[in-house]
Amino acid sequence: MDAVPQQVSPGVMDQFLHTALLDTAPDPGVDAFFTPNSLSLKPGSAGKVTLDLADERSTTAKTVSWKLDVPDGVTASPGEGSVTVPAGAPLPSRSP
Repeated sequence: MDAVPQQVSPGVMDQFLHTALLDTAPDPGVDAFFTPNSLSLKPGSAGKVTLDLADERSTTAKTVSWKLDVPDGVTASPGEGSVTVPAGAPLPSRSP
C-alpha cells in the first residue's frame, strides 16, 4: 500500500500555527507606568512619582517586587516594595 500525500488547506495550517504559538508563548508579564515619565529636581526641592501596574492579558495574579536606584544626593521613600497585581488588572486611566 502506497502512502498518499495529503494536502492541508492554508487556512487550517494558519489556524494550527496561530493556536500553537498562543499556547506556548511566554506570559508577557506586568506593565509598569510612571507618572510623570521623568522628573527634574533642584537641590533641596521635592517631587512625587507614581508607579502604576497593570496586567490585562494574564489569567493569574502576579507578585511584583521593585527597588529604586536613585542618583547620589537623591532620596526616595519608599525605596523598595512588592505588590500583587490581580489577573486582568486594567491599565490606569491617563489624562491627556
